[in-house]
Amino acid sequence: MNTIHMIVKGRVQGVGFRYYTYVTAKKYDVKGTVRNLEDGDVEIFAQGKGRNLEEFKKLIHKGSHFSRVDRVVEEELEMELYKDFDLKY
Repeated sequence: MNTIHMIVKGRVQGVGFRYYTYVTAKKYDVKGTVRNLEDGDVEIFAQGKGRNLEEFKKLIHKGSHFSRVDRVVEEELEMELYKDFDLKY
């Protein structure tokens, strides 16, 4: 199981991007969290198995219908165990 930390930059707040991330995570059995940051970015911690995590990442880079993803900063982390995927406020 792999874990990644992502900072998503662009128009990603106020456009349903966190919910899009949540639904995408559920679809690909990815666990973790998503939250808005004060600077307008979105932070994601995501943990999943190989192909599922890769598909999740592809869709995060693409973004939701109303969002615009300009850049995603990613780093791999040591394994953490998440039980679910949570929206944080």
